[in-house]
Amino acid sequence: MRLAIAAFAAAFLALGSACAGDDPGAGSDKPKAGRGEMLMKLFEKLDTKNAGKVSVEDFKQAIENAPKGKLKDNPAAIDKLLKRIDANGDGYISKEEMEKFVEKLKNGKGAKKPSKP
Repeated sequence: MRLAIAAFAAAFLALGSACAGDDPGAGSDKPKAGRGEMLMKLFEKLDTKNAGKVSVEDFKQAIENAPKGKLKDNPAAIDKLLKRIDANGDGYISKEEMEKFVEKLKNGKGAKKPSKP
């Protein structure tokens, strides 16, 4: 199970520090939706008890134990990313928080889509 989580974490880390930085599209040629899907897959893998939440520490550990990735050796970027995802700061990432973060990521950090004329 740890190997599966590490594999998903490695894929997540391949997203690079763009998720933790100011430009969610930086450093990746992948569409924004793909990054969000990976975040959700990682969340689902870590939520082994189907509780609808994952501790920030478990998420952090999965990132740190991943064999490769741009965030692995950047604890400040990991902390910044997890702080952004854990919106209420309770130490757990709920499914709702993850979904909201993924939506923001897909829309360019939550920027509203231009309204149609």
